[in-house]
Amino acid sequence: MDCPKFAGKIKTANSLFFYKKSNRMNTQEMQHQPIIIVQDYSRQDGKYAPGGGVTALSAGVAGYDPAEVSVCLHHASGVTELPLHRALDLTILTLAALLSGPRILHPVTTLGEVPVAGADLQLLQAYWQANKTGLDVRLKEIRELLEHYGGPSGQAA
Repeated sequence: MDCPKFAGKIKTANSLFFYKKSNRMNTQEMQHQPIIIVQDYSRQDGKYAPGGGVTALSAGVAGYDPAEVSVCLHHASGVTELPLHRALDLTILTLAALLSGPRILHPVTTLGEVPVAGADLQLLQAYWQANKTGLDVRLKEIRELLEHYGGPSGQAA
């Protein structure tokens, strides 16, 4: 795998990918093993592009359990790894919060989200409106992927 952005940071060893932490290679503990990666993510990091600090996104074998899948944000200080279900739950929560805005008086998803007492729900709606153009592109892509692949079942339409 050619990862020019990670030259010196990610090494390949027996098809496993280890990332460099604190200027030393840490092979004693298992690390997230990318299967698919978005290189040079900093160029497409929304309003933070370029130079938002996140250099790549990846999905692959979880560093905490080789039987699990995780997603990672790769940044200068290492990686932030999330189990796949938590990344999807964050997407669900984000969509519910942005699309429902101040109307969230009771849970609108199976997560059971509720407003935090005293929180300004108008802030979410204001953010959504101010950033709608950039966010709509991503929402459209999510919708198109779900429609193309038939939703979570993975059956092509």
